[in-house]
Amino acid sequence: MSKFSKFICSTVIAASVGLLASSSAFAQDDYPELDLKFAWYLGENTMHGELFQWWGDEIEKRSDGKISVEFFWSESLGKSTELLDLVSNGAISFSATAPAYYASNLPLIGVGQLPLVHPDTDGVHNAMKKIENLEGVRAENKRNGIVPLFYTSLPTYHLMCTKEISTVADLKSAKMRSFGSYVPLMWDAVDAVSVTVLPAELYEGLQRGNIDCAYLANNGSVDLKIYEVAKYHISANFGAIMPWAIHVNADQWNSWPENVRELIAEVSQEASKRDSEVVKAAGEDALKLMVENGVVAVDFTEQDKLTEMTPDFLKVWQDRMGEQGLGAEAGEIADAIRAQN
Repeated sequence: MSKFSKFICSTVIAASVGLLASSSAFAQDDYPELDLKFAWYLGENTMHGELFQWWGDEIEKRSDGKISVEFFWSESLGKSTELLDLVSNGAISFSATAPAYYASNLPLIGVGQLPLVHPDTDGVHNAMKKIENLEGVRAENKRNGIVPLFYTSLPTYHLMCTKEISTVADLKSAKMRSFGSYVPLMWDAVDAVSVTVLPAELYEGLQRGNIDCAYLANNGSVDLKIYEVAKYHISANFGAIMPWAIHVNADQWNSWPENVRELIAEVSQEASKRDSEVVKAAGEDALKLMVENGVVAVDFTEQDKLTEMTPDFLKVWQDRMGEQGLGAEAGEIADAIRAQN
């Protein structure tokens, strides 16, 4: 073979190798056309509404517009108590699910919503990272036909009341917003009255006197404009919680190409980090805004007494899980959380 022929041959081979590499790289980013639905029961102009929208926009942008996420806000595609069923059966692709509304379906990740267990938002994120790959949690997700993408957090919970409350005695007979199966135990322990109220009903409940206090994080008080009808912010600290787990339908997830799953997982990891960064500041900023709008910041003077009087909720939860035949799984989760606290 002549030198010229050898040159041509080597050039063709090099070009072919380069073409194959280029084709492989293109295939890696060649996303399918997907129109996906995400439902949540709160509004888009909230702290987490903006986070979820960022998440969806990033998925669309990084897929060159091939994967779009359409958001259905404010119960427009399902109430807060319906979202898990909708994502489990594939009616929607994604939901921001509150475990407190699904105590029988999501008992194990419900540990993230216990009052007076997670000291702050960092504690919430650390706890969920520690338990998400434990066998019991993985089995729970499989039973529900879901895959968790990331978890959110809220600033520490406080009270917004229509009257001043500065001691444990002031809580006696007060009508307190409640939800789930654990928060009522807290109010029972201090002789307060539990009233189950969904977020969308809080404003009217306070306005009509159906409840005296809204139990929620500061940013929620701003998002729902609670400060317009409840003018006393009570500093009692009930800890932080994991409000919503972002789930995807398992069958859809498993049917998508690997590059789609990798993209969504990547953006979800970044969303979790963003959540951690903004939530603390949001709590402080929300309180400042409420005070500027006439809210009185009341110093609760008996935090230690409140903690002593209320149950050890991690133990209560663990005992309840044992009654449901989940004692071993709950014990592993509780040990992981106690080790970090």
